[in-house]
Amino acid sequence: MYDLYSKDLSVKVRSALRIRKERGQYACADTPFGYVKDPQDRHRLIIAEDEARIVRMIFSLALEGKTSAKIARLLDQKKVQTPMEFKLKKVQTRRSLLKDRPQWERSVIYRILRNPVYAGDMVYGKYEKDEVGGKSHLKPKSGWKILQDHHAAIIPR
Repeated sequence: MYDLYSKDLSVKVRSALRIRKERGQYACADTPFGYVKDPQDRHRLIIAEDEARIVRMIFSLALEGKTSAKIARLLDQKKVQTPMEFKLKKVQTRRSLLKDRPQWERSVIYRILRNPVYAGDMVYGKYEKDEVGGKSHLKPKSGWKILQDHHAAIIPR
């Protein structure tokens, strides 16, 4: 009986989140690097200027032809704070930073450069599950739902 109740509740929660996203509300727990949730409306994203400055720097370095690895090394040399450092600074937590300062990873740079959120778009519906509790599968790009100009863009298109 509990298993049926749990599956039914899961379906209801997922459909409620899908409806919020279709209405244009931001319905994720975490925000992308460079954004924060609006204090007056937690379903809206606003630009975190201190982080957005770094995102703009990453995009400008990429436009100069630098690779993700070169950008990561350059940010480390300049001792630019990593997304994890910003997150730990924002969220009051007992967890402290590791003894060594976190390094910029090229995979983080790559994800930032490929994320459409920085141009003001919100993408959802990228994954689907065969059944409740099953594995997620990436849908074809034609099946993704994209809301253009959903929030303020950090970089121009």
